[in-house]
Amino acid sequence: MAIKVEIDGDSAEAVALALLKLVAKAEGKLDSEGEPQGVDREWLLDTYAECLDTVLGARPIEYVEDEDDDQDDDGADFDADADDADDELDSEPEPPAKP
Repeated sequence: MAIKVEIDGDSAEAVALALLKLVAKAEGKLDSEGEPQGVDREWLLDTYAECLDTVLGARPIEYVEDEDDDQDDDGADFDADADDADDELDSEPEPPAKP
């Protein structure tokens, strides 16, 4: 599924407005013609402020633990220690220390 986003301008505010439109669509706040539905002043201002913070990099990232987080995409249990070991195997070996 392709999402087309048009941004009028090159400011952070313009990008935040485009992001606001994407959020509104994703949350079912737009009807089939793209007109707002069920949007009140508080939702609009809070969501725009959150979008602007995101664009400016000022919004802290929150980690929300999901029940599925303990499993890999293939459904196997996730073991962080095993994953770290794999990362070590993928890295270049260090040269031996010279005496």
